[in-house]
Amino acid sequence: MPSKAIILREGPSRLLWKRTARGWELERLWPSPQEREKIIERAVRGDTFYLRLEQNAEEPIVAFEEEVLHLPAGVRAFFAENGVLLLKFTLFDWLPEPARLEGHAFQKALSKPRQGLHPLLLPSRYLRGLVFLHAGSWLSDEHILKGLDLPAWNLA
Repeated sequence: MPSKAIILREGPSRLLWKRTARGWELERLWPSPQEREKIIERAVRGDTFYLRLEQNAEEPIVAFEEEVLHLPAGVRAFFAENGVLLLKFTLFDWLPEPARLEGHAFQKALSKPRQGLHPLLLPSRYLRGLVFLHAGSWLSDEHILKGLDLPAWNLA
């Protein structure tokens, strides 16, 4: 069976919210242990994962105190002012060790100043079935899902 391309996000969209009668409420941090196991199983089967590092992934996520009734595991909250919280979590913490280290190396490479380099030319990284992409990568989700055979470069 041919491998499938699966697009994942790393950054603020890992915080999952639910709508309640009172408004929005922080539900949990993705992935759950069960979801993580399913991802690992699919990687072992040979599926390719494209992990897109979202813009401003390192920035705290702003939430109102009433939206955070309980703090999910892995999420830290810092009080700002006037009922506003700043939420943070460790990027790539759900990945197995080699991929986690590669993710942090990718993040560090993106943080280096690249004067004059167009955002579309920023590096991507590849590690055994896991392609790290930045938010502005020329490789769109549509390209990936259409199954175009496009290379993953390690320019960092």
